[in-house]
Amino acid sequence: MSYHFEFFTKKTAPYIPNCIAYDLSGSEGCIHFDGYYYVNDAGDPRGNLNGYTCLPQRLYMQVYHDLSGNQTSKCYYVEFYKRQEVKDTSSYDNDLEEGGRICYFPTMEQKLYFRVLTVFKSINELVDEIKYRADNDW
Repeated sequence: MSYHFEFFTKKTAPYIPNCIAYDLSGSEGCIHFDGYYYVNDAGDPRGNLNGYTCLPQRLYMQVYHDLSGNQTSKCYYVEFYKRQEVKDTSSYDNDLEEGGRICYFPTMEQKLYFRVLTVFKSINELVDEIKYRADNDW
């Protein structure tokens, strides 16, 4: 059983190459993954640091679920409201003359909590919604 996520937004979106767990119960959910999401947490006193978006953030999301070779998908409009960092999984380059290390793409095992605001019946319904909101800042 595996999950794959696709996000439709002009804003910062999570990069989820490795989904560890996914849970959706009613209108609340959590994605536990190893990847990155360049966003500041809600209530972060640093605000919009380094141009990062702050939580909460609303995104259109399509979730693909592969169960024994049978793939299904669901489409949602969600609000990510909390991020919990679990463990730094970044890779570092140790070949610097000064002995320092560089991380080109920081990754983190993390949990991302969200609320489902809208459930779409199909990808076509989601696309129609995005077209309708195209003039707004979505």
